[in-house]
Amino acid sequence: ESDRRLAKHLVGLYYETPDVVEPPMDHDLLRDYIQYARDRVHPELSDLASRELIAAYLDMRRMGGGSGGGSGGRTISATPRQLESLVRLSE
Repeated sequence: ESDRRLAKHLVGLYYETPDVVEPPMDHDLLRDYIQYARDRVHPELSDLASRELIAAYLDMRRMGGGSGGGSGGRTISATPRQLESLVRLSE
């Protein structure tokens, strides 16, 4: 509760009427829900989803294929780390 008061105070320093909203879900309930999902839900990507992710990743990489500015370097628009993030989101 003291953290909430402090946050409202800090936001109030920059805005006359702070737009602080109460979380839509109780913190304990959210924590329990996440733990339940970790224990019981094990998603897998379908073959189609895998192919789509690979195609989209390759397209993003191709978009950055030109030379960048005067440096003559290549701009990479998608990294392997971004692909890993897309896979996790897709699951």
